[in-house]
Amino acid sequence: MGEGKIDELVRKVQERYGHLITKEAALSVLRNDTFQARILRVFQPYEFEKKGRKGKVCRVELQRLDSNEKPILVLWDDYVDRLLRGELKEGDVISISGFYLKEGEVHLGRGGKLELFSQGSKNPSKQRIGVIRALELKGKGIEAVVEFNGTSEKLFVKGKKAHSLLGLKQAHEGISLAAIFKLKKPYLIGTAVKL
Repeated sequence: MGEGKIDELVRKVQERYGHLITKEAALSVLRNDTFQARILRVFQPYEFEKKGRKGKVCRVELQRLDSNEKPILVLWDDYVDRLLRGELKEGDVISISGFYLKEGEVHLGRGGKLELFSQGSKNPSKQRIGVIRALELKGKGIEAVVEFNGTSEKLFVKGKKAHSLLGLKQAHEGISLAAIFKLKKPYLIGTAVKL
């Protein structure tokens, strides 16, 4: 994620707050934001020693579920151990909060948190990302127009499943799924759609 992208994110946060917050405050909001992403690639971890202390670091390429961004996540020590033990792997969907941006990369701070949201498919290329383009209340349910890789489909959700749509977040271009809900076929997990 380059400096231009960071500035764009800061501007969006400032717009969300009616331009009443400073750039520093917007960066703080970003730091406390949460996003979900699929692990695309894990680079080779390595060990280092600094000031007599040993540590581990590993870079991971992600695909955000709410945009086309593919940021690099830098993991340290305990999170690297989780990768090495196979607890986190390519294809998994993770939720990241308490992060900060440094030199265009996403870093987890001391209060940062990385949680496994859903285990990935052995073939993540078969999974497509969906964004809700329209929501309409129809009878006892909600009709959603969902876009998958440029193709739009209508989905009708009723009963308890419709309540899951209450967890949606308004995004700048469309609405991305933030809640988990399942349909008979296809079923949705976050914004990942398995056919």
